[in-house]
Amino acid sequence: MRNQLLLDFSQKYKLELKKLKIEKIQNGVPRLFYDGKDLGLVISLTHCGVFGGFSYCPEIPNKR
Repeated sequence: MRNQLLLDFSQKYKLELKKLKIEKIQNGVPRLFYDGKDLGLVISLTHCGVFGGFSYCPEIPNKR
């Protein structure tokens, strides 16, 4: 799921995949970094995130 999120994000915003990575910062919260810069996006597999004019919504399967 993590690799798919990075792939989707790089394609959607035309970013280099090899420069994107997810790192855990304070309190173990995973955040998205690009080329060493914190994009301010807390990674969630269930919620949308918004940063610097960008937004990202993971595909969420319907749970019934």
